[in-house]
Amino acid sequence: MNTGALKDVLKENWHLAVLLAGLLGAGVFLQFREATAPGGAEAASYAEDKEAAATAEPPADATRNRPSPQEQVKATIAEHKAKFEAAPDDKDAPLYLSAMGNLYRYKLNDYDQAIQAYQLLLHDYPEWEGNRNTLIALVACYEHQGNREGVRDTYERMLKFFAPESQEYQYAKAQLAR
Repeated sequence: MNTGALKDVLKENWHLAVLLAGLLGAGVFLQFREATAPGGAEAASYAEDKEAAATAEPPADATRNRPSPQEQVKATIAEHKAKFEAAPDDKDAPLYLSAMGNLYRYKLNDYDQAIQAYQLLLHDYPEWEGNRNTLIALVACYEHQGNREGVRDTYERMLKFFAPESQEYQYAKAQLAR
């Protein structure tokens, strides 16, 4: 077969040439991986050690002294409350109240406490820039509880808080019209 005919065959069947090159490359890779892998007994020992470490129980002192996730959340809330009470005029004070409400709501599912934190935030810091989210979170808490009066009151509060051209105002107005 002459060189010109071989070139023509490769042009017409280029996809087969690419496939063949890929298979050849995969074979070389597998040979290299096998040659560099740890040997039989070493690999088995490594696997046994790894399995034993995964199933081993932590020391009794470590589990006994570790607080539960809920205890950790309650401790965080207590820290935020202490910081808020120590410096209610601090620029971060509204953030502490917001974080407390969010932790009560999302981590502890304590909607009553979340509502209290959000209400205090809205009362003490009516001009805080984060109150958009506070009002929306407050509506969600009341809706979760099935408290229609709380939902309605919060939507009315949103009408006073937001500019009439804002999406939040329009949404609250639409919800009150239902």
